[in-house]
Amino acid sequence: MGKRKKFTPEENQEMRDMYNLRDENGKRKYKQADIAKYFETHSTYVCLINRDNPDTGEKFRSLIEYNDYNARQRINPETNKKFKSLHDYQNYNAGKQTNPETGEKFKSRIEKETYAARQKINPETGKKFESKSEYENYNARKRINPETGKKFRSKTEYNVYTARQRKINSKTLDSIVEEVEGEE
Repeated sequence: MGKRKKFTPEENQEMRDMYNLRDENGKRKYKQADIAKYFETHSTYVCLINRDNPDTGEKFRSLIEYNDYNARQRINPETNKKFKSLHDYQNYNAGKQTNPETGEKFKSRIEKETYAARQKINPETGKKFESKSEYENYNARKRINPETGKKFRSKTEYNVYTARQRKINSKTLDSIVEEVEGEE
């Protein structure tokens, strides 16, 4: 299946429309698996975007929104209260695992991800990555920028591109652009 694709609201709606199409006998015209294959995604994604978010009454817009909702329904055994967010839930789960380097529990999801990145081998050097940011920069440099046809030079440059695609406000974009130009 490859990497998970981010879908536009229009693509999500097209999936919903296909999912809701019925034949003359009232049966679904397309199965979730068929829609997933057409859009090159997983059938679970097709299923979840057709579910209503009880918090908003609208359909879930993304896997992240769905996972965040589900995480907030879970009870933290340490506090007996619901988790506040997916981030909170992921930090709790990371804290249950032991860092082999220190023998102590991970303090956060980020600490666990940083450890995991440092265990991977950089194909360019044959050595382990020294940091999570080095690993992320390596992965960004493998991607092609559709605007230029060339590979991205860094994760920051990739983030600028994706920010433009999301049409974030210009003040934030300008500060990111200044950061990239400062790297050159």
